[in-house]
Amino acid sequence: MRQINNRNIEICTVLSFILIPLSGLATDVYMPSMPDMAKSFGTDASGIQKTLILFLTSYGVAQFFAGAVLDSFGRYRTGLWALAIFTATNFIIVTTSHLEIIYAMRIIQGIATAFIVVGKRAFFVDVYEGEKQKHYTGLLTIVWATAPIIAPFVGGFLQKKYGWASNFELLGIYSFIMLVSELIFGGESLQQKKPFKIKEIANVYKKLLSDFQFSAGLFVLGISNSIVIVFSMAVPFIVEHRYHMSPVVTGYSGLI
Repeated sequence: MRQINNRNIEICTVLSFILIPLSGLATDVYMPSMPDMAKSFGTDASGIQKTLILFLTSYGVAQFFAGAVLDSFGRYRTGLWALAIFTATNFIIVTTSHLEIIYAMRIIQGIATAFIVVGKRAFFVDVYEGEKQKHYTGLLTIVWATAPIIAPFVGGFLQKKYGWASNFELLGIYSFIMLVSELIFGGESLQQKKPFKIKEIANVYKKLLSDFQFSAGLFVLGISNSIVIVFSMAVPFIVEHRYHMSPVVTGYSGLI
């Protein structure tokens, strides 16, 4: 298997930064399209809002074991499979007329996204040390945070010009380009694989969750993120149904 080395480390770093915002794009880019999706599938607001809830739930749960799987089986091949699955699910969403299939695809997308994002975060720990590692890990947090801000803005214009499917087509094309780029330039960043032992992994999580400061931090982050999610689910219907404004206005609201 091709390893990360001095020749491809720079391009692999760029690819990692491009993939880090994937979770934010997958949740927020279709925010302005939710009312149109509800109309297209003959459902109410809650029916479409479930697509976001299911994605976030599977994404969150998958992160509990994604790190252990990546440590045991490697970042590169696992990431390639996750990118291929993410790409395929977007094009299935575009072509289906059944809301239940979209629910299933969003669950799968959440799991795939967890493996992609966790793997790319681990990349910087694998290949960099010292001040350079601190610099890149700080920078990736900034890059990750830009996606939920920009995504609704882009999604609003796509919705107005091409309809709700264009948002998932964008995600599919983006992930396909990244899959091809990884196949050409990418490589394995993990130097030594670890055995996959469920009992040891469970003990680590038990130790973390029993720590008050860690658990309190999780609670605060959960409350903070829930506010953002409620905004994402509610604003499109308020802007477009109650005030009869364009999806572009929904995008501007998210940007602001």
